Amino acid sequence: GTSGIIMMDRAGRLLTILDKSSGLQDDHVHSFFTDNENGLWLALDNEISRVEYPSPITFFGEKNGLQGSVNTVCKNRDNLYVGTGNGLYCLETGDKQRKPSGIFLPVKSFAGTEIFDALSCGDRIILATGKGLNFLSGDRMVPLDTTNTAWCLTFSSDSSIILAGQSKRISCYRYNKEQPSVERNPVNIIEISEQARTIAEDNNGTVWVGTDVAKIYKLDFKGDFSKRPDLVMLDTANGVPSIASCVAV
Repeated sequence: GTSGIIMMDRAGRLLTILDKSSGLQDDHVHSFFTDNENGLWLALDNEISRVEYPSPITFFGEKNGLQGSVNTVCKNRDNLYVGTGNGLYCLETGDKQRKPSGIFLPVKSFAGTEIFDALSCGDRIILATGKGLNFLSGDRMVPLDTTNTAWCLTFSSDSSIILAGQSKRISCYRYNKEQPSVERNPVNIIEISEQARTIAEDNNGTVWVGTDVAKIYKLDFKGDFSKRPDLVMLDTANGVPSIASCVAV
């Protein structure tokens, strides 16, 4: 056929369509057969392709509409979002009779904005970007804190606080997961000397912050994120590799 391969079940119900938008090099399929491992071989115009279907892995790239290096992936409600160096993209839903189309559409309000991290907050997404902290509300960009670049985001263990790693500081925002809503003014700001690139809380309630150099910060809030934490900086003297340009935690 000239429109790829149509997959149906025994009752004739459409399962999916494999074509150029889903990764085939060509929509012109002249012949096909299955091998002993259930691989599907396709004779195309200028090549032979093997398809593993169904596959536990799906690859998405430029052919699917993504532009720029992928920094984060976030699911909100029924939508899948991808943040890249070129902006924010949403996976097109497709129609009810087939699986998602496999095409990512750009969110216009974030066009050209570098997206570093994302958290789902009810019906909105909070995004760490090159333009600071912003919400995606519907298809609009709603600023939260645009004073400096934001790199990373995480919830506290009880989801009552959103921790945001920014340029030379960590901000703590109170989050009401019942509403859900985020208070616009942070309950705490902790100054550091580097860019906070990664952030995580361990099982003991200690917050760890990785930076853009060979340093890690250990913060103990003792259960109260509105108070000044005990802060310890760890560097090469504590075993952090000197070649580390961005420390992940």
